[in-house]
Amino acid sequence: MKRMMLLLCLAALVIPASAQHFKQVTGFTGSMLQVAAGRSEVWGVNNTGQVFRFTGTKFASVPGTLSRIVVGGGTLSQKDEIWGVDESGNVFQFNYGKKSFTHIPGSLQQIAVGEGDIDSCHPYEVWGVNLGDAIFRYNYCTNKFEQAFGSLVQVATAGGGVWGLSGAQQLYAFNFSTGQFQYAGVNGLVSLAADNNDVWALNGSGVTFSVGAINGGYGYSNITGTIAQLAAGDDGIWGIDPNQKIYRFDPATGSFVSVSGFLTQIAVGSGAGVWGVAPNSGEVFTFVRP
Repeated sequence: MKRMMLLLCLAALVIPASAQHFKQVTGFTGSMLQVAAGRSEVWGVNNTGQVFRFTGTKFASVPGTLSRIVVGGGTLSQKDEIWGVDESGNVFQFNYGKKSFTHIPGSLQQIAVGEGDIDSCHPYEVWGVNLGDAIFRYNYCTNKFEQAFGSLVQVATAGGGVWGLSGAQQLYAFNFSTGQFQYAGVNGLVSLAADNNDVWALNGSGVTFSVGAINGGYGYSNITGTIAQLAAGDDGIWGIDPNQKIYRFDPATGSFVSVSGFLTQIAVGSGAGVWGVAPNSGEVFTFVRP
């Protein structure tokens, strides 16, 4: 997986910057609030909570009303999972057979979905936190969310790893052996994003940190730049600054480089590409590499 990501990054570097750009997705009317991307699936929610699925040529409406949607966990052998929450914290899982969302018992304010590889009851890592900062993990054998020890305000998962952010702005990594979250030694964080190799985080000043496992512990490096929103996946590490300008992390230089355009929200997939929502209009754009 790391080799594949490196090849993708190198391929992007040899394409002239002028040939890489964000292109508007036609066939969508309305104002999209959020997009989410996985390995092959791209979904969105508009400003009235209506749900949309990208069909390859356009966004088609899907029954349901959500305030937030997440996509992930897809591999060569399994589809992406699509989960969402509504304004009241009700949780929903997309059923491919019925082509609709199924209500799942529980109440969450934030949810994260990624690939699972620990046991048969967790083919996907689906985690969430509620308004009381309690942590929950979905069990596919019981079809229920089970509470985990600890307290977090945000969770992120990718590549089988699970990360969390505490109310004290401290970073934690889930230890599958102990079944508990372990302090990862980074403080002052306000948001997280994970790819298959590392977790990426922002502090209150917009400084980005890359955190990875080193010799049984965790090491981190800070990256120059001011990012207000961060997104990560196999399709790269991307960010938006406070002025809604777009940036892509360049592994060759270890820094963020500017990309033409403006977005109010950005989503990075693990094969489905990079997507974003334009300010004011709510139009949807996708990054094109010729």
